[in-house]
Amino acid sequence: MKKRLAISFMAVLLTVTGCGGGGAMKGAASPTPATQMYSSDDVDKRMVQANNKFGVALFKELLLSDKLSGNKVISPLSIENALAMTYNGAEAETKAAMEEVLQLKGMTLHDINRGNQVLNDVLEHTDPSVSLSVANSLWASEGKEFHKPFLDNNRTFYDAEVTTLDLASSGAPDQINRWVKKNTNGKIEKIVEGPIDPLTVLFLINAIYFKGEWAHPFEKEATSEGEFFIPDGPAVQVPMMRQSGEYEYKMGEGYEAVRMPYGKGAMRMVIYLPTVKSPDLSKMMSVLLSDIDQMTKGFHMTDGQLRIPRFKSEYSVSLNDTLKALGMEIAFDPERANFGNMGPIKPSLYIGEVLHKTFIEVNEQGTEAAAVTSVLMQTTSARQSFSMEVNRPFFFTIEDGSTGTMLFMGSIENPDQE
Repeated sequence: MKKRLAISFMAVLLTVTGCGGGGAMKGAASPTPATQMYSSDDVDKRMVQANNKFGVALFKELLLSDKLSGNKVISPLSIENALAMTYNGAEAETKAAMEEVLQLKGMTLHDINRGNQVLNDVLEHTDPSVSLSVANSLWASEGKEFHKPFLDNNRTFYDAEVTTLDLASSGAPDQINRWVKKNTNGKIEKIVEGPIDPLTVLFLINAIYFKGEWAHPFEKEATSEGEFFIPDGPAVQVPMMRQSGEYEYKMGEGYEAVRMPYGKGAMRMVIYLPTVKSPDLSKMMSVLLSDIDQMTKGFHMTDGQLRIPRFKSEYSVSLNDTLKALGMEIAFDPERANFGNMGPIKPSLYIGEVLHKTFIEVNEQGTEAAAVTSVLMQTTSARQSFSMEVNRPFFFTIEDGSTGTMLFMGSIENPDQE
């Protein structure tokens, strides 16, 4: 499998029949603000709770609906950003369904947009020793008209660069892909394949780049081959990293968990490992995801020893059925979906497909993680010593300690599977 750096990006593709007037505009790109505008005190806790609850609900439903075994990794933050930009174009029942699924009930559109604006800024500046950038862009077809409030909201609150171009031209894919490459630090070179479908009128793209080195790196010399016990199969030999020290640790109902900090400690990976007596990952996930508080409370500084696998994993999935099951079915219905706030594009727009792809690599130095999501819009026309060896399937999150925002989450059943 080709090596790539962890990134996350989302695309929203709108396809229409008919024609309209011009109206998309060009803005300046600024994927990472030079100075911090807000502090963690400015973060709307409702937005953090919404992001985390949405991510957990999505992952839980994905586990229930996806019968295929293997590693699963998603980026709740990236998915939420892309869908929140799309939400700015939703109306009536479609808007209500989206806010229900995204856990945004009770928040005004301004609350949501402002909440994402502040949260993204704070996350980008949580730890100067950790690389995290959030970038957004809109690519509008020449001759298509979009409502000014829809464009302005995405530009103002999501710092989205809005560019008008001839999507039918042979150079359009390269222009969009250059933006993607730039805002993923060159690790993702292409997201749009040419030629672009002539019915396409708009791309909304979100890119998240993350790279963090452990606060206490693992010694490469301490890494050695060890057994990892996969479900319904023989153990596989994988490189196991080893380290001793003080960690935030807890014992839960049928699992143990440890926090591993990056950089100066604000961001961290959290590994949740089923106990040896009850090694079933699905049972642990059922308990863990039923109460999100279990993922944030009960940790104590504890002396311990860690052995965790060096791994990398890629995952791709269509989220259509998952989002429908969560309550967003109307947004996929050609007859009922209402995205009239995007623009006077007739007859109507609806979500055709939501695809999500991720990549993560964990080694002795730290972690690089990535996610790609495309949303296709179409028209009708206690303190104790512990020893924790992660040698069986486990669940993990990458989170920001200052806000509690979960950036990535996933389950690893076989670290040798790419």
